[in-house]
Amino acid sequence: ALLGALEAEGLRTPFWGPLSGAVATVGGSLSQHAILWGSARHGVSADSVLGLDVVLADGSVLATGAGAARHGRPFLRHYGPDLTGLFLGDCGALGVKARATLKLIRQPAAVGTASFGFDARAGAVAAMSEVARAGLATECFGMDPTLQRQRLKRARLAQGVAALKGVVANEGLLGGLRDVARVALAGRGFLDEVNYSVHVGTEGRDAGEVNAALAAIRRIAAGCGSRAVPDSVPKLMRGARYVSMTSAIGPQGERWLPVHALLPLSDVDAACTAVEALFAAHAAGFRQHGIEVGVLTAVVGGGACALEPVFYWPAPRTEYYQRLFDAATLAGFEDFPPNPAGEALVFEVRAKLAELFLARGAAHLQIGKTYRYREGIGPAAFALLESVKRAVDPQGLMNPGALGLDV
Repeated sequence: ALLGALEAEGLRTPFWGPLSGAVATVGGSLSQHAILWGSARHGVSADSVLGLDVVLADGSVLATGAGAARHGRPFLRHYGPDLTGLFLGDCGALGVKARATLKLIRQPAAVGTASFGFDARAGAVAAMSEVARAGLATECFGMDPTLQRQRLKRARLAQGVAALKGVVANEGLLGGLRDVARVALAGRGFLDEVNYSVHVGTEGRDAGEVNAALAAIRRIAAGCGSRAVPDSVPKLMRGARYVSMTSAIGPQGERWLPVHALLPLSDVDAACTAVEALFAAHAAGFRQHGIEVGVLTAVVGGGACALEPVFYWPAPRTEYYQRLFDAATLAGFEDFPPNPAGEALVFEVRAKLAELFLARGAAHLQIGKTYRYREGIGPAAFALLESVKRAVDPQGLMNPGALGLDV
């Protein structure tokens, strides 16, 4: 809704939503540090915020940033200590965000996309890292073979091509209707011979700027051992913008569970190696219980990369899925029998991943009560956070237990 209102004025926020934007809320993304659209260039959702009005546990309203001045307006985030940042990514533990003032930029006049295939993960990670450091992309993400297979099983190509026509009309996607035809002709098998893929979107003031960025991206990818593949994935994603929540379930209705970390670009390849070693140690159990794990990587700003392993396994749907999907959608999924041993193994390995990321000093989005924030942050920093919690929520009413905070 926000994007639609701004587009009518020729404007946009720098970060413009997670992939789940069809159902996500703006306040939710600010509480959880969301990423995707615009994140390779503009960072997480919090990086697009100028100020907040926060309702505290006692019902009082706190303004932050320049808007906190007696006669101020929320045009600048930094006015003294960054109080706005305290309430971003707080998982709702410190207050309710009632109003947010966001940065605005003009809608890009031109948009371009590119995709690349790599035989080895190291080449894909190296290319993503160099694209990030050069600041050439607004979105840059990669998939391993398992995740590619799972995603393309689910792809509804006809719907995607129809949506892509809207992008051509409204966003100035370079290539126009020729790109729509090329995506349709490529079909769903265009990544069959690709081990690892990297997909990039870039925006600019005109076609010349976008073409120059794409040329530089292609040089980087070629230097890292890429081969060209059709850019159907980023084009179709631009067409859909916000996918349906069927992305939160396997293509046949399998359970889906992600875990993630944010790491410096210099550590991503080594972290991937450690993750693969953990999976290899549990390969026999994965095969026994039908568990598959795919890995998504995504550039965040100029110096970080999100690493997200995603588990799929056959098991009955939870109440979450029953509420999320309508009857017609649910009818298209298989009804799997109980798989308690498989589920136990998934959660065991997920916990080990969280420990692995903790040992590497990773950061996290959506911390909530899943990630060991308290154990991973320095004691002085956590003590300060505890004192803030006591000041704004002395009775511990706001999302108790989030961030490891107990009053």
